[in-house]
Amino acid sequence: MSGAGVTTGGGSVYPDYDARLVVFSVAIAIDVALISLWLAFRLLDDSVVAKTPQKVISAMIMGLGVSGMHYLGRSATKFVPRLNLPIDSGLTVNPHLSPSGLAIAVGLGTVICLFFIVLTKLWDHKLVNQLAREKVLKDSEQQFRTLIQQMQVGMLLLNAKAEILVFNQAALDLLRLDIEPDSLQVFGEGWHLVMEDGSPISLSDLPVQRAIATGEAVHHLVLGFDDPTTQQRRWLLVNATLHEPGGEVMRVICTISDITNQKQAEEALRRSQERFTLAVEGANDGIWDWDISTDEVYLSPRGKIMFGCQPDLDCFSNLDSALKIVHPDDRLWVKEMLNSYLAKEIPAFDVEYRTELDHGEWRWIRSRGVALWDEHNQPYRMVGFHTDITDRKMAEQALREGAEQERSILQMVQQMRKTLELEQIFSATTGELRQVLNCDRVLVYRFREDWSGEFMAESVAEGWVQLTAGPLRDSKATRIAIEQEKCAFQEINYRHVISDTYLQQNQGGIYGKGVSYRCVNDIYEMGFDACYLELLKQFQARAYIITPIFSGYQLWGLLAVYQNYHPRIWTTAEIRTVTQIGSQLGVAVQQAELLAKTQEQARQLQQAKEIADAANRSKSEFLANMSHELRTPLNAILGFAQLMSTNQNLAPENRQHIEIINRSGEHLLGLINDILEMSRIEAGRATLQVNGFDLYEFLQGLEDLFKLRATSKNLHLIFERPKGLIRHIKADEKKLRQVLINLLGNAIKFTDEGSVTVRVSHQNRDASDLLQFEVEDTGLGIAPEDCEGLFEAFAQTETGLNASEGSGLGLAIAQQFVKLMGDEITVRSCLNRGSTFSFTIPVQRSEDKPNQAIASIMDRVIGLAPKQALYRILVVEDRESNRLLLVELLSVLGFSVRAANNGSEAIAIWQEWNPDLILMDMRMPVVNGYEATRQIRSQPGGRDTVIIALTASAFEEQRQDIMKVGCNDLLRKPFQRGELLSKLSQYLGVEYIYNTQPEMSSNWNYSQETDNI
Repeated sequence: MSGAGVTTGGGSVYPDYDARLVVFSVAIAIDVALISLWLAFRLLDDSVVAKTPQKVISAMIMGLGVSGMHYLGRSATKFVPRLNLPIDSGLTVNPHLSPSGLAIAVGLGTVICLFFIVLTKLWDHKLVNQLAREKVLKDSEQQFRTLIQQMQVGMLLLNAKAEILVFNQAALDLLRLDIEPDSLQVFGEGWHLVMEDGSPISLSDLPVQRAIATGEAVHHLVLGFDDPTTQQRRWLLVNATLHEPGGEVMRVICTISDITNQKQAEEALRRSQERFTLAVEGANDGIWDWDISTDEVYLSPRGKIMFGCQPDLDCFSNLDSALKIVHPDDRLWVKEMLNSYLAKEIPAFDVEYRTELDHGEWRWIRSRGVALWDEHNQPYRMVGFHTDITDRKMAEQALREGAEQERSILQMVQQMRKTLELEQIFSATTGELRQVLNCDRVLVYRFREDWSGEFMAESVAEGWVQLTAGPLRDSKATRIAIEQEKCAFQEINYRHVISDTYLQQNQGGIYGKGVSYRCVNDIYEMGFDACYLELLKQFQARAYIITPIFSGYQLWGLLAVYQNYHPRIWTTAEIRTVTQIGSQLGVAVQQAELLAKTQEQARQLQQAKEIADAANRSKSEFLANMSHELRTPLNAILGFAQLMSTNQNLAPENRQHIEIINRSGEHLLGLINDILEMSRIEAGRATLQVNGFDLYEFLQGLEDLFKLRATSKNLHLIFERPKGLIRHIKADEKKLRQVLINLLGNAIKFTDEGSVTVRVSHQNRDASDLLQFEVEDTGLGIAPEDCEGLFEAFAQTETGLNASEGSGLGLAIAQQFVKLMGDEITVRSCLNRGSTFSFTIPVQRSEDKPNQAIASIMDRVIGLAPKQALYRILVVEDRESNRLLLVELLSVLGFSVRAANNGSEAIAIWQEWNPDLILMDMRMPVVNGYEATRQIRSQPGGRDTVIIALTASAFEEQRQDIMKVGCNDLLRKPFQRGELLSKLSQYLGVEYIYNTQPEMSSNWNYSQETDNI
């Protein structure tokens, strides 16, 4: 509503209001205030950004609103004078209201409205925040309840008063909680809780109460809980975490874990460590721990004591300082062993070494350790034990010394028993005894019949005067204490004769009365008389052991051991050694005296033995020379016969003559071999040469060998062997063949009709394989009186003498061979009905299949296969016939051959021609084959040439000497052509062309085998 202003007569002015404008201005003020308040409260929200611009906008709006309200209010009010106001206008006019008062009234009304609006807004905001927090807390508690029920550890939610609000089943089980509905349980109240050390804990020190009081979380507090149900203590790990959503403690989250098993394991580990420590300390061991990455070394107190350190001080801090206390001779070795172990070159670290203590003592330590490796297979830590093994080492040293002394005693005793010469025995014994005891002087003193004496032997260390040669020979310089009875020695003269008044008058003194020894560690501490001390000074003696030497029950002399420079504490072992040697010397003396009467006879026997040995040597030399002289021409005879037999154009008559030459030569060779073999047997030099071979092929070869001869006499040759007979065996094939060839040859020789049967059977006795051989014939038989000497050398039965064949050595050699193989040949015979020879030998099964002999194949070689290298062969032979034979034989086949007649020429040709193979005769003039082979082998390239020795010796011992000088193999003269070609193929890889038809008849092959026994 609006009205015009009225002016009164008194000049007062009264306002005239425009109600619409007044209301509008008030509305503007209120709206502007609300907008400003909204902006102001919005600024309280932390999520709102850019607060400064909003504050400026809020202030501008507030200013515009107040200004607008003011000017609208003024526009709505018009003022009229009071005197001009109509009396009956109906307006109520406050005579005291002025324009300023009106403005103030309007302003106050606005302010009051705004105050109530602001107060309402603030209360509403606080209420809304409180409700929001309660909702969040309620939701959090609900989530917490849901979460903790699924957890295996105990969970508690508590308020700021440590009252339990929420708990799960695990907490109930752990704490045995019995919380009634609508009641709150304070954490720890009424519980039986103790600290980890077993002491009681107050309520304020409990983790929840401490966290609430300090405002900080409590972690990993271990508490003991006495379970009222089981009456056992349970160990709990407790954590308390604060929940402060509004900056003040609202809730506490407490977790409880049962670590009883862990504590029990820790306790068991602690006890185990205690037991381990006690065991280690009780076992005298020290523990060490080396951190390889930092090179820090820890040593247990016991280990420090072991190394001579105080338990509370550090012996060493790193590896280098630890190695410094190791003996210099052991240090490098210990470090190498450690490095080898860390490099996994050896499976374990276990070393024994010496270490030096502070006072200079060396002790033996045994160190054992194991290392730990990381994922990169690098060692990062190593722990182990030190054991003081000094006592053990000393015991071992004592045992070694004792054993060494025992060995020395045994050696000295053996040395004594090797000879009956007392001078030699005394000389050797004194020297060895001084070395064993490491003393300065050892003497052997002998009593004469009048109980004076003389030195028999002496051994003295370098730098000391020898009593038996030197100034002490002068009687004037050594005559002392003649008048004193207790002085030991009166005089030493140039004949080493000692006049001992005390020993002489008392017939050996204490030693003659059964005292086994006298031991003095220091002559100046024994209270000896001055005369005796003066004599000992002449002896340069300071300590000694003297023991008697008895020959039977008679005191013969004394054995004296002296230490000259300083006193010496003689050990029991040393005293025992001296007394034992004294006893053995007594035995030696007694033996020498007992055998002295037969010395001449012994010399005669020795001379006879020497004569016999000389005769045996002469016999051996004669046989060797005769073997060489006979076999060398035989080599040429048989060799040229074989060479001629290869001629395809040879007339049958000439071929028969050649076969006769071969048979006669082979027969002569067989006789020579028999004599030499018998000589070897008599000399005891026959030995077994075991090799693997095929028994079936062995028997088949024997059957093929004798089949033609048996057929020529209309005899049935039968070989019987059981089914399942072992095939591959190990035995001396050569000797077994010679035995069976001899038995079969005799059986066929002395059987005119019927059969000759060979039986082979297998036996198993005590897990050993035995083969039994029987050769049965239906011949003339052997008379009983002839069976006794059947196997003697050169013995022949009446039937054999009538046959006028053989040397009488075959059966003797066969019997010796069978004895060598482990049995004897037995014979059962009946005159005119036949004989059976049998023997059984042990054999071994062989898994290897031996190669077949190829000598018979090589007999059919007619030349070299094409497309081969030209093989150069050097023949070294002093006999022209043998040299020509080899050159002709090899040249015909296509080899390039050169010849030399001695070792000197052979060396020159080898240097010039460089042959592939040398056939070297071992006995030649100028330079023999041994020296030539040595010189060739010693030169560059000499190892590449194959050297095959040629020898006419039939003795196996010579083979070793030949192989030692560098020969690859050897051929014995006379050798077969096929044997030579086989060797060339073996060492040079030569390939041959063969003739499909054999050159020699079966009869020649037979004679070759049978006569070669």
